[in-house]
Amino acid sequence: MTEDKKVEVEETKAIVVKSLEELGEPQVVEGEKRMRIFSFDLTDLKGALTKYKDFKIVDGETYKTAKNAIKVIRKLEINLEKIGKAARDPQTVHNKQIKSDQDELTGTAKEVRDDLFAQVLEKDQEKVKEYGLKVMPERKKLLEGIGMKEIKEDEIVLMDDTAFDIFLNEEKIAIFDAKKVIEDAEKERQASEKRDGRLARIIGLGFVKVGPDYVYGDLKVEGSKLELEDAEFEELFSGLMIDADKVKQSIIKSNKDAKDLKDQRDKEAKEAREKADAGYQKFLADNGYNETNKELFIIEETADSYRLFSKSLLAEHRK
Repeated sequence: MTEDKKVEVEETKAIVVKSLEELGEPQVVEGEKRMRIFSFDLTDLKGALTKYKDFKIVDGETYKTAKNAIKVIRKLEINLEKIGKAARDPQTVHNKQIKSDQDELTGTAKEVRDDLFAQVLEKDQEKVKEYGLKVMPERKKLLEGIGMKEIKEDEIVLMDDTAFDIFLNEEKIAIFDAKKVIEDAEKERQASEKRDGRLARIIGLGFVKVGPDYVYGDLKVEGSKLELEDAEFEELFSGLMIDADKVKQSIIKSNKDAKDLKDQRDKEAKEAREKADAGYQKFLADNGYNETNKELFIIEETADSYRLFSKSLLAEHRK
């Protein structure tokens, strides 16, 4: 620090101490003069605060001075507020002037304090950023370790250790939840694929869906069996293949027996028809009927027989 800077710092410290500390606790003073409502000279205090508006943080020493001044000025504001409230009385001629003096002093003090606070905050952020840059490689390693893909260094660099720890834990939870959603979806996809595969195998044996279950002949598989563990399902399916084959062979035999019975009945019916037709043809021949003279006859069919009439004899009979 140069000699000029040292002198500037010392002068500034002197202003702060003399104007804001040695002036003492403000007290209301009875009297008619406006500037004596408070126990100290308002002109001196306002002048000190106004000069202090030009204060700038230039190094570590002035940084400490500014932080101390913020506390002192805030204490002054609080005391002014207390004194103003105590002194204000609607019945006194000084009420409005007291409030005016209070507001003016408080406003000036707040303006100075806000400016100092902004400078302190800026310096604090610079320190945090300087520290953040230093630990950035370590922080990036931690974030990459939990699976974070997009790391916003411009935001992370401004975090102190506490803020970063909170951020890290929140991201860890968010990434875990996102992974869990993906993993759960994949598990459900695999489970659905497994169910579809098992169902295809069961249907391949001949089972059909009936309600929530699957039936083949007198066999039934509950729909919930599709959710069995692999070993249990394979054991169940092995038994189903044997039982289903038995049902299949039984169905084949039943179908064959039914076909044989139908064929036998069709054969017998055919033979009966052929026999009946042979008898019918013999009946016609025995009575003189043939294809050359069939116009001379009338054939009547009853429920269980046939009657043959000669047209000429029938006409003779009707005369």
